[in-house]
Amino acid sequence: MCFSMSCAQKKETIQTRFEADFLQYFEYQPYYFTQASSYPRIPIISDREPDKVQPMEWCLIPHWTRSPEKAEEIRRHTYNARDDTIFEKPSFRDAIIKNRCLVIADGFFEWHHHPNGRKYPYYIQMKDGGPFAMAGIWSEWKLGDVSKKTFAIVTTDANPMMARIHNSAKRMPLVLPPAAERRWLDPTLPKTEILRLMRPFDEKLMRAHTVSRLISNASAEKNVPEAVAPFDYHDLASTQATLF
Repeated sequence: MCFSMSCAQKKETIQTRFEADFLQYFEYQPYYFTQASSYPRIPIISDREPDKVQPMEWCLIPHWTRSPEKAEEIRRHTYNARDDTIFEKPSFRDAIIKNRCLVIADGFFEWHHHPNGRKYPYYIQMKDGGPFAMAGIWSEWKLGDVSKKTFAIVTTDANPMMARIHNSAKRMPLVLPPAAERRWLDPTLPKTEILRLMRPFDEKLMRAHTVSRLISNASAEKNVPEAVAPFDYHDLASTQATLF
């Protein structure tokens, strides 16, 4: 699963990396931490506008949703879309065929369940620390004068590194290799080809470290550099070597 992420990259870095320009109305602000429950506006590249970076709200509202109340109820459960059920779930099955997108980030957070009964937060990045794309699906919901573009992050089986970190669910976001990003956006892609892209990302291209429990403090300001800074836990040191 993926419930929180970061994107502290400069606009120019993202534009160069993805060969796409930010829409003029998108007042992008780099961030160190955000989570799905706050429905943040995240930089996205959609299959409809593959040369533009635009904002979409996290947690997908299906286009067929009939009321604000129903939209709120549904989106509490649509921050992720599992690859093994995405073609079956009513909230996702249209979008995975018709509306795919790249979710731009430079890191995400997961929790490790230790035998001592405690949980430890990890921050996961690419080895070069740069921006990357997670596979997403999106939908545009309209009701009267209200219009929202929202998305969900596709998840898949964990690679070995992520299975050691996220050892309760052994899942991870579907991080796309750069060579597969434009393929994911191809509107003509058949289901068989979409399925071929749903593979765990190579662990050798990733890195991870523990961070402080600041990110789980409800009263704290979490969008700060300390949210992603390495933090050592003395009671975890004896098993740290077995994770990496």
